[in-house]
Amino acid sequence: MTTQQILQGVHDWTNGKIVYDISVAHPDGRGKPTPYADLTDAIGINGANIPDALRKGGMSIRFVQSSDNKYVQYRLMNTAWSTTVDDWQEIGSSVISDKKMDEVLGGEIAVYLTDANNTAVLDDNGKPIEII
Repeated sequence: MTTQQILQGVHDWTNGKIVYDISVAHPDGRGKPTPYADLTDAIGINGANIPDALRKGGMSIRFVQSSDNKYVQYRLMNTAWSTTVDDWQEIGSSVISDKKMDEVLGGEIAVYLTDANNTAVLDDNGKPIEII
């Protein structure tokens, strides 16, 4: 698996932090972001929906919540990796329309991996790593 495949769904969304977008990383059968019932559903059994390489304390995730079609974002408040719901805190949500979702997935937007300082991470050839 390439670095790009591992990091699919990672998005620089708030404060220069890396946010793993579970809904985009695991699209439904039509290629659209998968909605999840809640945080437990999004993380998956034993964290199965989050790549091992990204499992770190303080990480953030986001996903489409099926009950209201809102993107919700959570941050792991522990310094170590955990799937315990009480260790995660919701830090934001926004309604995502079907039109906006189509724009995001329509291939018009390129998202690049950035570090905590919002600096592009480069591949071995010195080019920014495109992740979506």
